[in-house]
Amino acid sequence: MKDYMKNHEEYIRELLSAGEQDPAEILRYHNRQIEHMQQERLMHLLVMFLTVVVFIFSSIILYVIQSLPAAFLWIVLLVLTFFYIRHYYFLENTVQRWYRLANRLEREVTGLSPAENVDLEFKGKER
Repeated sequence: MKDYMKNHEEYIRELLSAGEQDPAEILRYHNRQIEHMQQERLMHLLVMFLTVVVFIFSSIILYVIQSLPAAFLWIVLLVLTFFYIRHYYFLENTVQRWYRLANRLEREVTGLSPAENVDLEFKGKER
């Protein structure tokens, strides 16, 4: 997953620096990749949440029972929770960078800043 995300980001940056591709096409492709990562983030958030809940539950069990198997379970879940949080942190930060790339592409396509793009979406719509 990390290699895929890094390769995609490098590919988009190369396309932007080369300037040969249509920015609108790059933006469409990039936005599709963001949609995929948003689903990935949601799944990892749910799994991470479940892992943290089970870790907390195992902490309570360890406090009450104080046995070697309970301590082993607690350590395994501690390590698993740590790596899930670390992976989710990577996902979140990478997608945030991708949003900034999408904003840059949007500026190239429309010639407007992201704030001006948002204002255009709301003009003529009732709130």
